[in-house]
Amino acid sequence: MPFYYIKWSQKRIRHLEENGVTPNEFAEVIASTEKETTSRSSGRPAILGYTRSGRRLFVVFDKLDQSTIEPITAYDV
Repeated sequence: MPFYYIKWSQKRIRHLEENGVTPNEFAEVIASTEKETTSRSSGRPAILGYTRSGRRLFVVFDKLDQSTIEPITAYDV
């Protein structure tokens, strides 16, 4: 997985936290991709991976350009 800048907004941070996921955990999964895929419900790019603590998450994002993504959601698998 290439390096990405993550464009954070308070709205996205709150949404992740409602799902019990921290921004750091989202970034950890992006950095340690197990599998790149596509969200079945939205068609957006998604990644399956692990946090440093061993949590397995499915993260969904929008790709804004070659090096920038915007988080959409994340949840435990």
